[in-house]
Amino acid sequence: MISRSLRYDAANMREDRVGKYGVKDSEWKEMLPRLRSAKSALQKLSRKNEQGFLNLPFERALHQESIKTSERVTSLFTDMVVLGIGGSDLGARALNQALPESQKKKGALKLHFAGSSTDPDELSSLLASLNLKKTCVNVISKSGGTLETMSSFLVFRDLLQKRIGKKKFNRHIVATTDPESGVLRELAKKEAYATLPIPTNVGGRWSVLSPVGIFPAAVSGVDTDMLLASARRCVDRFHELTVGECDCTQYAGLHAIGMGKRKQNIHVLMPYAKRLSEFAKWVRQLTAESLGKKTNRKGKTVFTGPTPVASIGPEDQHSQLQLYSEGPFDKLITFINVKNFSSDIRTPVSGNLDPGMKRFENKSFSKLIHIEQKATADSLKQLNRPNGTIEISSIDERSLGELFMFFEIAIALMGELLDVNAYNQPGVELSKKLMEKSLS
Repeated sequence: MISRSLRYDAANMREDRVGKYGVKDSEWKEMLPRLRSAKSALQKLSRKNEQGFLNLPFERALHQESIKTSERVTSLFTDMVVLGIGGSDLGARALNQALPESQKKKGALKLHFAGSSTDPDELSSLLASLNLKKTCVNVISKSGGTLETMSSFLVFRDLLQKRIGKKKFNRHIVATTDPESGVLRELAKKEAYATLPIPTNVGGRWSVLSPVGIFPAAVSGVDTDMLLASARRCVDRFHELTVGECDCTQYAGLHAIGMGKRKQNIHVLMPYAKRLSEFAKWVRQLTAESLGKKTNRKGKTVFTGPTPVASIGPEDQHSQLQLYSEGPFDKLITFINVKNFSSDIRTPVSGNLDPGMKRFENKSFSKLIHIEQKATADSLKQLNRPNGTIEISSIDERSLGELFMFFEIAIALMGELLDVNAYNQPGVELSKKLMEKSLS
C-alpha cells in the first residue's frame, strides 16, 4: 500500500449508518463500472496532454524555474504582492494561510494579496502599508485580460515607475502568464519583466501546483519539494489502486450517487481548523466552475452541478449546523479533521470556580476541537444526514499536497460522471463581455 497522510472515512455516507438518505450497497456496485470508465477517461486526457493538472507534480523543470526565480526575489525584497483572481489567487492564498510564519523557511518574504477585487478601500489600505522599494509584484493572468487583476497591476506599475524609476522598476515585477501569447506576455517582453509560464493545458482553477501557486509558496518559505512529493503520492494511488480502494474515487462516486439518486446537490466542506478556511474557498471555486454547467458534452441542456458551501468548524456549529441538522435532506457534508495540531493550549485549574464551570478545567484545546468535530459528525449520523470525514495527520506541506490533488482528481472524476466539460467556464464569459462593453 502506498503511504499517505490523508484518509477519507465515508462510513457515514452509507445506508447502514444514515438510513434511506445514504448510499445503498446496490447503488455503489452499480457505480463501480462508471467510476472505472471515468478513471480511464481522466487518465487518457492526461496521457494525451489535453489536461495537464495530473502531470504538474512531476514537472521538475517547471518547479525549478519557480525556485530559481524565488531565490532572486527573496534576495532583493522583503514583501511580495500577489495580483490574481479566482484560480490565479485562491490556491496561493490557501497555502499562505495554512502554513504560518513559524513553519516556513528563514528569509521568507511576507505575502500580500490583491487583484481579486476592485474595492478601492482595500487596495488603498494595502498601498499605504507597503514600502514599494522593498516590494516585488507577482501579476498572474494567463491572458492578461482580467479586469480586476490588470487594473490593480496598472496601479502598481505606475507607482513603481514613479518611485523606483522607469529604468529599474521592471526588476520588481514577475509576470506569471501564458508561455507564448497574450497581452501580459507581450507587455512583459516589451518592458523586460521576469516571467513564469502557466502551462497551456492547465486552466486557472487547476493551476495551484504550477508556477501560479508554487512561486508565491516558494517565496513565502513553503517547502515546495515536499508539497509536490505528496501530490505525486496522491496521483500514484489514483493510478495504482482500484476505484473502490482509492479515497478520491470513493468521494466522487458517493457524491455523484447522492446527486443522481436523492438530489443531494448542496456539498458542504467544513474543516475543523481555521488555517484551512481559505482552502475551503479554493475547493468551492474548483467545484462550482468545473461542475456547474448548462449543457452536457452532447450539447443537451441539463442545468447540472452541485452548490458548494465553504463552512468552518467549530464556529459554524453555531451558525449553520441547525440547517444541516433539521433543514432539507439535500446536503452532503465533508469534514476535514486535523489529527495533530502544531501547538496546543490547556485550560487552567482554579479552585474557586462554580460547579457548572468545573468541567472546562484542565482541558486541551486540541482535544476539545476533536470532540466537537466527532460530536457534530455523530449528531448528523443520528439525524440521518450523510457526512464523510477527511483526516489529515497535520497541517503541513505533506498533507496540503495530498489535499489539493485529492480534490482536483475527485472533481475531475465527477465531471466525467456528470458528462460535462469540467475544464471550461462559459457561464463566466457573459459577464466578462458585458464588462468589456461597459468599459468601451
